[in-house]
Amino acid sequence: MGCLDEDFHGLPWRRWYRPSKVHKGPKVQPGVPKEPGVYRVRIGNSLAYLGETGNLARRLVDDWGDLNTASSQPAKSRGDAFRHLVDLSTEMQGHYKVSWASGPGQWPYDLSDKAHRESLERCLGWIYRRRTGRTSFGNYARAGKGGQLVSDTARTGHPKEVLPAGLVHVGTRALVSEGRGPSSRQWMGLNWTEPKPRGELDVWEAPGLPGMKKAGQGPGLYKILRPGDEQLLFVGYGRHAAGSLDEAMGSIEHVEDKTIGSWCPLRRKVLRLECLELLGDLIGAHYHETASVAACQFAGVVKR
Repeated sequence: MGCLDEDFHGLPWRRWYRPSKVHKGPKVQPGVPKEPGVYRVRIGNSLAYLGETGNLARRLVDDWGDLNTASSQPAKSRGDAFRHLVDLSTEMQGHYKVSWASGPGQWPYDLSDKAHRESLERCLGWIYRRRTGRTSFGNYARAGKGGQLVSDTARTGHPKEVLPAGLVHVGTRALVSEGRGPSSRQWMGLNWTEPKPRGELDVWEAPGLPGMKKAGQGPGLYKILRPGDEQLLFVGYGRHAAGSLDEAMGSIEHVEDKTIGSWCPLRRKVLRLECLELLGDLIGAHYHETASVAACQFAGVVKR
């Protein structure tokens, strides 16, 4: 069951097709329903993009219909990713194909719920990263302003992180689920601080680095749990990990009586795309193992 196969992760993926714009009549790609679902974009044997939408017909026509046309203009919602993917396909002399999945099934995922679709998108991304050692090159802000989209050339407009050899690109190693839950200090193979209430943030020390009480001023991932049952409420990242965690806990405590939080330091010059990759792994792996969404992850409680 490969990541580009029709049975990827047990979902009912439709056959790959080359997207095209519908200029007359209803803007609907033949056979694509006006239903919520998840979709994937490929070029050759590489995954270019994973996404979710509340209306597959609208998204796959309005946003991605012109993907194989070099002179096309993107929809506002997908501007950066679209333009860079079009440029890359021109350089690779290839064409994009799209596949989608929708409707009820044997899986425990509620595709009608946006939070579940967001989580499933990250779950699929994590599985792809684990199996292939690569990342879908249109996700994780790789194609945003100043992003690290990969190309086999370094012409004007591409970032400094561009590498030769086509789609072999800068990225993090996918996190590994080792059977430990979010409350563990070794969750997903990372070194987390001991979970503490918000009022004790100022005395936290970095894992394995006793006495370094200012380590939280650097970049890192963080997680917020509900005390008692230690259910995961939210995961995030920040350039100043402890400060971002403190702010997020304050926001969540407007809807939760109490919270406890923990953070994991990252290297000082970590790229935003690397933070988003690791954050996606945390969300995706948790969803893969529990089929549930962290209560505050996509609820709009924490400003991101």
